[in-house]
Amino acid sequence: FTDRFGHRLSGSQVLEDSIDWLVSELRSEFGPEAVWTEPATVPRWTRGREHAALAAPLVGGRQHELRMLGLGRSVGTPPGGLEAEAVVVRSREDLDARGARGELAGKIVVYNQEWQGYGKTVQYRYSGASWAARHGAVGALVRSVAPFSLALPHTGVMAYDLNVTATKIPAAALTLEDVDMLQRMQDRGWPLRIRLEMEAENHADVPSRNTVVELPGSELPQEKVLLSGHLDSWDVGFGAMDDGVGAFLSLQALSLIRASGLRPRRSIRAVLWTAEEVGGGARAFWEQHRSDIDDYSAVLECDSGAFTAHGMRLSGPVAAHAALREILAPLEDLGMHRVATGGGGADIEPAMERGVPGLSLLHSAEAAFRDWDAPGANCASCAARGYDTPHFQGNYFFYHHTEADTVSVLDPGQLDRVSLLFATAALGLAGLDGRLPRGAPAEAAEVDAALGAQA
Repeated sequence: FTDRFGHRLSGSQVLEDSIDWLVSELRSEFGPEAVWTEPATVPRWTRGREHAALAAPLVGGRQHELRMLGLGRSVGTPPGGLEAEAVVVRSREDLDARGARGELAGKIVVYNQEWQGYGKTVQYRYSGASWAARHGAVGALVRSVAPFSLALPHTGVMAYDLNVTATKIPAAALTLEDVDMLQRMQDRGWPLRIRLEMEAENHADVPSRNTVVELPGSELPQEKVLLSGHLDSWDVGFGAMDDGVGAFLSLQALSLIRASGLRPRRSIRAVLWTAEEVGGGARAFWEQHRSDIDDYSAVLECDSGAFTAHGMRLSGPVAAHAALREILAPLEDLGMHRVATGGGGADIEPAMERGVPGLSLLHSAEAAFRDWDAPGANCASCAARGYDTPHFQGNYFFYHHTEADTVSVLDPGQLDRVSLLFATAALGLAGLDGRLPRGAPAEAAEVDAALGAQA
């Protein structure tokens, strides 16, 4: 799939072509009545030509080419680009202090924020342009949201906060290495000038589709267990890890169940989202299914890659944890029986807000980047917990939103394991006597106190 279509940006023709092709393939396998699409209106943004260079100081007598990627939904620069003095800031507090002293007006702000885990660090990518524009900056360049780099910039979506300022300035990501260099230069007192050119453009929303594949339940077909991943990607790399793998693992789980000859009591539905990266696909789906959200017994999203699987994460009460532990118990010899707290994902959040238990994959990459969230965390902390070291197999954010997101970062053997895990979880959840218990999500300590800690 990824070799055939490459990257699949929201609003692009290649995304729609990939959906057409996949629907045809799936109807051949599952039958035309089991596969359909549902409409969604999605954003369309194009990157265009882009370029950034260090105009001063010269490096080796020449302008240093800054390795950059414009951020999704950013505006472009004026025709011909812009050139301005640059100021490196280490945090939002540093930005605001410099802005209050009038040091940022007419400048390009370069964010050199500390990696504090994705959830905290991504705010600089998402909102940094508006923060800088409020102080009169003319551009914002963000240290790529990643804990490690091999000179690859990481793109991603951003947004303009009109409550902060109505001014929209161009925004892009730089490599960790280039931002470190700019910081060193500024620390020495060297004045910085950056030239930036971006042809990025936001267009009118366009139609797209979510893709649905369903194995009908034998006794309670109106009740459903949902598996999901998204088909769209950024316009760099091949969108294999983020998130072709989530979509195809969901499909492979259905294929395994179908091939087994077992009929689930409840229907098992795979939804392959469109436009997850910029928002729109899942929102449209749940809006259209507002009246039947309560029919979902559980919802699962895979959108953090698929490395060595250890089990599932679940957001649900203790009783739901007990049920899922029992379902996954046959996988203990494979090491995929663990049930941790904190399941969920952006595309299943609307159902979770209505009380439907949410699940996601517990695996080495996901565990590794959660460990990175903790102060002082390192590879040793991952090893101590029994997970692979993130420097080799285990860190999703090494490849996230970069040209390196290809099938080469995935292990076919591990994908087989995850397919088995998803099929086991889906078939077990669909076969429960009642729906998976609902209620406020339990904390880890509460689950361990009630059920005992898992090895």
